[in-house]
Amino acid sequence: MVTIKDVAAMANVSTATVSRAINSPELVSDERREAVQRAIAALNYHPNDIARSLQKSESYIVGVLVPDITNIFTTDVISAIGTELQQHGYAMFLAISNHNPQTEQALVNLMMEKRVAGIIMLGSRRPNEESDRLINNAALSVPIVAIDYTNNCNLYCVRMDETLGIFKAVNYLYKLGHRRIAFINGTTSIVTHYYKNIGYVNAMTQLGLEQYIQPLTVEVSPDYAGGAKGVDLLLRGSVVPTAIVTGGDKMAIGAYYGLFDNGLRLPIDMSLVGFSGSTISGYTTPPMTTIDQKSAYLGTLAANIVIDVCTGNANVDRNVIIEPELLIRGSCRRIG
Repeated sequence: MVTIKDVAAMANVSTATVSRAINSPELVSDERREAVQRAIAALNYHPNDIARSLQKSESYIVGVLVPDITNIFTTDVISAIGTELQQHGYAMFLAISNHNPQTEQALVNLMMEKRVAGIIMLGSRRPNEESDRLINNAALSVPIVAIDYTNNCNLYCVRMDETLGIFKAVNYLYKLGHRRIAFINGTTSIVTHYYKNIGYVNAMTQLGLEQYIQPLTVEVSPDYAGGAKGVDLLLRGSVVPTAIVTGGDKMAIGAYYGLFDNGLRLPIDMSLVGFSGSTISGYTTPPMTTIDQKSAYLGTLAANIVIDVCTGNANVDRNVIIEPELLIRGSCRRIG
C-alpha cells in the first residue's frame, strides 16, 4: 500500500507538507501544492486515501512563545519563522508572555495540551526556576528551540554572539579615534543585556579605557523612551561621551531623538552604533551603523531545527552560535 511517505518522496516534500496540501492547501505554496497533486495523480490515489494513512496523533503546529512583540528584532524573527514553517506545511501558534513567568508557564502548558509538534522560544526571558523546570520537562516530549542563551541540555539553542557584537562596536569606534565610548543598555537582570554588558566591559578593558566604564554605562528600559533617557543621563554625567553604543536598535532610535532634543547632530557632535540590524535602522537620518543580529536567519534556522527533529533528522546541532556583523553606515565619524 502506498503511504504518505511515498507521496512525499515523489513530490520531494515532507509528509507534513503533503498533509497540509490535502487538508489546508492555503497554507502551502503553489509550487509545493502542485508537486503534491502531481504525485497523488501519478500514484492513482485519492487525497482521502492518503489522509487516512496519517497518524491522527501527529501535529503540524509549532508553538512560538515570545516575551513581547514590541521589540524590532522579535517581529523580524517571528516573520521568518512563520514563512519557513508554512513552506514546510506547518502552522504557527503565536503566544505572548508579556515577561510574566506565570503567563509563560500557562502558555507552555497550553501548547503541550494542544500537542504541538515543537516550541520555539524567543529571548529575552527573565530566569525563573519554576518555568525552567517546566520547559525542561516539556523538552523531553517535543523539540524546544531557544533563540537565546540556555544552560538546559534538553533544549536546542540558536543565538547570536551578542558579547562579540558589542565588542566589535566598541572596537570600531576606538579605531575612529573615540575614547569616551558610552553604553546605553537594558537591565542586566535580563540575560541578553547581561552578555552585551560583558562585551562592553571586555572591550573597554582590553583597550585600556577602564576609567570610562562606570561613568559612561547607563541601564534603561530597552525601548525608544529608554534610549532618549539614556542620552539625557549621559549628557548630564561627570564624563560626556563622544560616541554611544546601545544594546538595541530601539534604544538607538530613541537616542537619535534624545540627541536632537539636546541640540546635537549625528555624526557631527556624536557617533552612535545600534544593535539588531533592523530594517528601520537603514532608514533613519543618517542611516544607523548597527550590529546585524541576522534576525531572519535566526528565525529560519530555529524553524528548520524543529522541522528536522520532527521528521527524524538525527544530525541536528543543539548549540548554534552565529557571528554578528557590523553594518557600517552614516551615524559614526572619525575624530582626532
